[in-house]
This record gives sequence, structure tokens and C-alpha cells, in this order.
Amino acid sequence: MYASCRFQMFLRAAVALSCSVLGICGCAAVIGLDEFTDDAPPGDGGEASSGEASSGEASSGGAPSGTGGVDRPDCPDGLVDCSGSCVDTSSDPENCGVCGRSCLEQPCTEALCEPIVLATGQPDASAIAVDADSVYWTNRVYEGKVMKLPIGGGTPVSLVQEQNHPIDIAVDASSVYWVNYAQMGDVMKVPVGGGTSMSLANGGNYPSRIAVSATSIYWTSSGQVKKVPIAGGAPTTLAEQQNPVDIAVDSTSVYWTHYDDDITMGRVMKVSIGGGIPTSLAEGQVGPTGIALDADNVYWASDDGTVRRVSKDGGGHTILAERQYPSAVAVDDVNVYWTNYDDDTGLVMKVAKDGGTPITLAAGQKYPTSIAVDATYVYWTNYDDSGTVMKVAK
Repeated sequence: MYASCRFQMFLRAAVALSCSVLGICGCAAVIGLDEFTDDAPPGDGGEASSGEASSGEASSGGAPSGTGGVDRPDCPDGLVDCSGSCVDTSSDPENCGVCGRSCLEQPCTEALCEPIVLATGQPDASAIAVDADSVYWTNRVYEGKVMKLPIGGGTPVSLVQEQNHPIDIAVDASSVYWVNYAQMGDVMKVPVGGGTSMSLANGGNYPSRIAVSATSIYWTSSGQVKKVPIAGGAPTTLAEQQNPVDIAVDSTSVYWTHYDDDITMGRVMKVSIGGGIPTSLAEGQVGPTGIALDADNVYWASDDGTVRRVSKDGGGHTILAERQYPSAVAVDDVNVYWTNYDDDTGLVMKVAKDGGTPITLAAGQKYPTSIAVDATYVYWTNYDDSGTVMKVAK
């Protein structure tokens, strides 16, 4: 499956570019990915498992497994007890799939809340970010755009146009930031309300992922992890001789996923925001891709079909989900969320941060790619020909 996916092909291209420019990896970094198929292998057995993990699909084709209720003798067949009421969790919008999951005024069909289409006609809708008021995304094409619309829906607004393949995006209280995926592409920002955009720094060869802290912008480019002050200035190189794929930052450190020349030897890395010697938090990872953080842990997706967790201090890592096709990941206080990148059968998933049975939140998506969450919804982009921006109740 991955060999046919455009987003994963981009990741391979980015790794191949690093190899050709820096000469730090061999052919296996690209060839190995091309040989990855739909047959997602089991975990490597060298890490702790949170318990048996599955795709979360019921026999009906994508509904969460289990009802979350307790069968009562006086409930008719097909109904379960949710807080003392007999309900059909396959269609009850206040108990959709499991007791207590509200679809927030959307229908519940086959135990799935109906997703909301926020925008269509967005060519190569790629990265996504969300704040308290708006959803932001990039249209990753030549002369691409950075877009915005209210989280409740409305007419999309272009914040900036004529960007050279804007690929990743981040947002804070005042600005929207992105990188242009091009040779010597720029690290850019524009006010959240629109206005004049500005280049913060030259991002180096093909900058591809971005993260923002209170004071700085961090990004990956071919072989390097860099930062620049939010106001702009001279970039600082934090790590070299890397093959970084995705990036995240907290108040003390920068974290990234790293492809190795042998794709079975990928790593999850961190370095101080002030620079220093990078530290490996997890090794022997098969093509690690998307990354996310909470206060204590690092979460990532891998090309072996797993979603994993490790402490920010390192140590043994835990498999939270297996037999997935994960691409991007996001976290909140309770769950880890990810997209299963596939054509027409793509899924949006979640699992408890301590592990358990994965739950399907949305099915039948076409190449769901980037993902973001707020207090009530999960947001994602479908990287297909029509280009859609979606959300669904958590």
C-alpha cells in the first residue's frame, strides 16, 4: 500500500534527496520502503506491548469494536445499557459506537459519527493546524496557498498565495508559520488574521516539517534540524547528519523521527533547544514518520504499521497499536490519534495513551494525511484529487 501512496512517496523522495545531497545513507533507505506492502508485519517483539491491538474495525466495515455498554437482560437484542437506558450504539448519536460518545448533532451510522466536510476543492490539501477559532492548512502545489476557515465552517480564506509547495504548517496566538518545500525553500509566517507575509529564514535544501515554541521556529531540511527566532534572523543548526522526517518541540528539547540507511534501524531523536549532542530515545524503528508530544512522552507512527510511545527520558518503548497504516499522529490528555493513509478506505483512529483497543472515528477516507485535535473534534486533510478538509467528533 505504501508503495502506491503519494504522501509516503514524498517521504521517500525527501529521504532520497538527503542521501544524494549528503551521502549519508545507502540505497536501502529508498529501496526498502518501496518493498513495503499492505502486509503490515507484527511488532518486532523487543518492546513492551500495551495489549492486543487491532484496527478497531467491526465486521460491518470500519465501526469501533465493542459497544462500551453492558448487556442487560431486559434490553432487547441489539441494544445495550448506557447509564440505565437501552440504546442502539450503532445509530444513537449520543452513544455512537460506545456509550457516552456524542456525535455533536451529527448522525450516527453503523457506529460511526458522520464526519463534517469543512472545505472541498483544495488541491493537494496537506498539513493542518487548529487554534481556538480557526482551521489552517496548506495546498501543497506550485504557487500553493495557506488557507484558513472558522472551526465551525464557512468560506475558506487564502492567507497567502503563490508559495512554492507549502508543505507543513504551525500556528500560535499571533501568526501562522510554514515551510516551502523547495531547494533553498523559505521558512515563512503571516498574521493569523491575514496581512503581509515575511520570510524568517532560508530553510536550506527542501525544508519539510515545522514546529513552533514561544520564542523560536524549528524545522527539518535535508540532513539537518534548525531553528530561528520567531521575529526572524540567522538560523541555528541544532543537528546534522540526520534524515529527519517529522518534528515536535517542548520547552526544553526538539524531537524528530529519523530514517536510517537501513529502514529497520530508524530512530526517535531529541536535542536541547539550545543545541548539543543529539540523544536517541528509541532505536531499531521501521520507517518512523509522524511524531507528537505530551508532558511526559513521545508518540510516533512507523511504517511497520505501529503507533508507539516512549518516555522523553528514553527507556523501553511501548506499542499502542498494531496492524495500522499510520501516517500523522496527534495527542490530547487522554488519547493518541492518527490517520491510516489509504485510497478510499483510509481511516481516522484513536487509542488510549495507555493502550487498549484502537477505535475507528472515521472510515472511507481517501488518503487522510495530516491530523490535529482540539477539545471536541479531530481534524484532518484528505490528500486526494478533490482535496477535502474534514472534522469529526472525538
